[in-house]
This record gives sequence, structure tokens and C-alpha cells, in this order.
Amino acid sequence: MPNSWIDQFVECFSPTDGRHLNIEQAFILKHAKQPTSIFKFRAVTDYALANLSDDTVWLNSPSNYNDPFDCAAALSPSDLMKASLKDPHAPIPFDEIAARIGSDLLSEALSADNPLREIAHRLLSSDPKIDHTRIPEMIEAIEQSYIAVSAPYLSQTVSKIKDSLKICSFCATKEPILMWSHYANNHRGFCVEYATDDLHDMARRMLFPVIYSEKLFDSTPYHTAAMKDLESFNNLYPILQALYKAPEWAYEQEWRLVFAGGVIAEEMNYYIGSPKAVYLGARISDEDRDGVLAVCRQRRIPVSQMRLATDKFRLEATPRLL
Repeated sequence: MPNSWIDQFVECFSPTDGRHLNIEQAFILKHAKQPTSIFKFRAVTDYALANLSDDTVWLNSPSNYNDPFDCAAALSPSDLMKASLKDPHAPIPFDEIAARIGSDLLSEALSADNPLREIAHRLLSSDPKIDHTRIPEMIEAIEQSYIAVSAPYLSQTVSKIKDSLKICSFCATKEPILMWSHYANNHRGFCVEYATDDLHDMARRMLFPVIYSEKLFDSTPYHTAAMKDLESFNNLYPILQALYKAPEWAYEQEWRLVFAGGVIAEEMNYYIGSPKAVYLGARISDEDRDGVLAVCRQRRIPVSQMRLATDKFRLEATPRLL
């Protein structure tokens, strides 16, 4: 049984057979747990000010993110090989193999946990010219060769899925010191608050929690399911793939907009709606402060400034400036 709402959410979203998905329950779960506001940290640039003025955010490719593992996935060559050997439509000379070892032995080999090893063992054992004492090392060499040959293809497959994703990341709070340091130009930038209930329907629906995990998302079951039935496998799994990150990033308390499957083909500005408030960094320059205030004054966006607490390691928001 799942032991947290995140586990329940993943369970609803993760069946390999798309007919068994419980998407609406997954959305109900995440909507009940989503923060009342999400926050976007920005350096003060012309581009960031234009986003603030236009009610837009940038949908980026995960290939451009600072985490090289972002949206990565595990894809097992040995498991895919097993699935492909059990596929009767695979481009494999089953008739020739059956002629060598017999149809019954071929069927028995295909039902084994590792069909490649079983078929190779039976083929090699049927050849009187082969030193049978060397068969185990020959089988090992065959399997490793298959894995080596397939590795570039599998890497390209994962990269293709990553390239189909377009993402914008947010934080569940405006207070983390490291977020201001890493994403708001060392506290010289600003932070935009968006009320989640005010987001338009598509943005609210496609806003997901990041799942912090020691292990990469395993996409293998979805690829093997696609081999069996391309029409009914869960082709929404890339959304889950986009949510897994290493525990080192947990301080970000991230929620992200995720568009998968090439729904949005190119990186682009995306309309998200009017901000609820803007917060200036504790070390923002007078010039940058004036630039942000000018946009917020025109847009009637409330503005406060973050300051360093005097008795603890904490950032606090001053009363409203606008």
C-alpha cells in the first residue's frame, strides 16, 4: 500500500497499460496538496522584466538545466532485449533458430528469464565444432556485445524523451536562502509569487510536485509495454520522468509546469497569469529596484522587500512598498 500522497499520486499515474491509469484521481491528490502560492526567483534582466510585464514564464528544455540528471531515466538494455526476443514480430530469424535447435527447445528458451542466454546456449551446444567448456564465456561475450551495441540507441531514446519535455520550475516558498542565492543573483534579484488558484486551468492542471529520489526514474517497463501493445501502453509516462530529481535538490521544494510528448514543440514564453506579489532581494541595487518597481507600479502588483532577520538565519518580508 502507498504510504504517502506522493506514493498514491505515482500509483495512479504509473501503470504501464494506459487503460489502467487513474489520471483524475492523481490530479485530485496533487491539487489537494499543492501550495497556495508558487514562487519564481529571477535575476533582474530585461528578459525577466518583460516576463513580469507580460504575465509569462519561460518554458525550457531540461537539457538546458543546471542539473545534468534532470529528466534522465534508466533504460535497461538487458530487459529490453528480453522483451524483444519474446516479441513474435521482432526481426529475429526464429525459423532458422528453430531449424537448428527444434521448435520445442526454442519455445522453452523464449519463456526463460533470459531468452538471449538460453538461445545462445542451445545454439552453441548444438555445434560439435565448439569447445563446450568455453560456452559460458562465449554467452557472456554475446550478451555484453548486445549491451554495448544497444547503449547509444538507448541513450538517444532517453535524450529524445527529454527533448520532448518543456518545463518551468517554481518553489513552494519565497524564504529559502539558497534559492535567493542560486536563482536570484545572490539576493540581488527578485521573486514573483503566483496564487495557484488563480492560474488558468491548463497551467493548474500541468503543475506537478517534484519527487526526490535516490534512484533514476525507470522507463524500461513503459518501453517493454510499448513493444507488446503500442496502442494501449501508457504514453503519459514522460510526465513522471520529468518529476524525479536527486535528494540534493530537495531544498528547492520544487513544483514544475510540465508539458510532455511534444505538446509544446519549442522553448517559449508561456502565459501564466497575473502575479499575486513581487519580493525584492535583500541585496538588490537601487537601479534594479527602481526597474522592478516601475513594472509593478504600472501593473499594480504589490511589492515587498526581503531583509535579513537580526536573530536567526532567516529572510523576512518587509511591509508593502507598493
